[in-house]
Amino acid sequence: MHSDESELAAICHATLSKIQTVKDLYTSKRNCKGCGECCSRFLPMSEFDMQRLCSYVRKHHIKPQKRVARGIDLMCPYLTDTKECAVYHARPEVCRTYRCDKHVRGEILGFYGCDSAEVADMYAVAGVLEMSNDDLRKLADELEEHTED
Repeated sequence: MHSDESELAAICHATLSKIQTVKDLYTSKRNCKGCGECCSRFLPMSEFDMQRLCSYVRKHHIKPQKRVARGIDLMCPYLTDTKECAVYHARPEVCRTYRCDKHVRGEILGFYGCDSAEVADMYAVAGVLEMSNDDLRKLADELEEHTED
């Protein structure tokens, strides 16, 4: 389900992760200022994260943000125009535990399910969640046929 754009975005994300430094953007009162800078398109997600997110998105009919018209969008598709998390109550564990101030100080710890988490392209996840049940069954059948070959 990876497109050329998704692969290119993953390469850009990996490269930027190596060369950009994290800034402590917490307020003087040590609160998150809600800038959305940490809301990445590529997130480590456990199976539990995926199930919780999928259930929440479908139950609440949440639509992802549209991709940027030009360039490569590296922001989470569930980050709204007002820099709020549209899936806040079902956000992945990495989002629940992350704090930029701790990252800067080297105090990032693991999160629940991190041992089994795999990096997911949140636009791919959002694309699957927007598919109808019939489309999902058709895709599953196609994948099953492909793996039998």
